[in-house]
Amino acid sequence: RSLEASTWMAPPGPSVASFEEAVSAYAPRLTFKAGSADLARLDAPDTLNGQAVFMQGVVSSGLAENIGVLQLGAREVFVFIPPRRSWSGDFGNGARVEAVAVMAGWQTVGDKTLPLARLVWMRTAF
Repeated sequence: RSLEASTWMAPPGPSVASFEEAVSAYAPRLTFKAGSADLARLDAPDTLNGQAVFMQGVVSSGLAENIGVLQLGAREVFVFIPPRRSWSGDFGNGARVEAVAVMAGWQTVGDKTLPLARLVWMRTAF
């Protein structure tokens, strides 16, 4: 199923002004980070569509202005970075970050297919 560009540019839910607001407004129930049992849920990301998650990992690559790869322990996810976002920061390769995101199935970029998370807020961490 394809989505209109305007759908992807809009926030996946309520707009927020801080990381704490994102956690409160989206109330993530899953945690994706190294050692987390929840990482197994990434085997079937279609079952997570629309679900808010907390992620803590390392930026492993930026593929385009609005999509990157986040390493979560032994797993990777694509992250969609909205063009209009409330946060700023330099999140180059190797940056340790935490994020609130909404899962959106699978994404293929080049020869890589990974679960896709639409970022609500991201900041440097740990």
